[in-house]
Amino acid sequence: MVAGMTTSDVIELARKGIFQGKPLHGNVEETHISWVILAGRNAFKIKKPLKLSFLNFSTLERRKHFCEREFQLNSRFSDIYQGVVPIRAQGGRWHVGSGHGKVMDYAVQMKRLLTSRRMDSMLRADKVGLDEIEKLARVIAAFHIYAEKVFLPFDHLQARKTFNDISGI
Repeated sequence: MVAGMTTSDVIELARKGIFQGKPLHGNVEETHISWVILAGRNAFKIKKPLKLSFLNFSTLERRKHFCEREFQLNSRFSDIYQGVVPIRAQGGRWHVGSGHGKVMDYAVQMKRLLTSRRMDSMLRADKVGLDEIEKLARVIAAFHIYAEKVFLPFDHLQARKTFNDISGI
């Protein structure tokens, strides 16, 4: 990893950080490329400071840019996306959103979904039926029908070279 927040920073932020004047008291869920803090009615997705062949979140500016891009793209499909907020350090405490202190990172702020209503939970509980899958497929298909078409030649060897470090994350 390159300079940026660490897992221990994010855990401390989740447990002791402040959002809108109140403690977060959150829990952290981790993916290969991000941490998600689940706190009350909010979720805060923080991009890990990674540089891989297929993504580059290595600087604060890049993480801010990709948080803004994620918000811009995904808010077209769901109202859970609320914006991009700074994460600040001040007086030995972490703060999310407005306030004073040095900006240490950025997060995509979202409305928190019930864990039981997340697709991964519903799939594990065998609560996703054919109707739900077809509805989701129709939404995705409609998006792709109207999406801008980009025609680039596909170079299989270049693709393998580009994505050869996927298994390492």
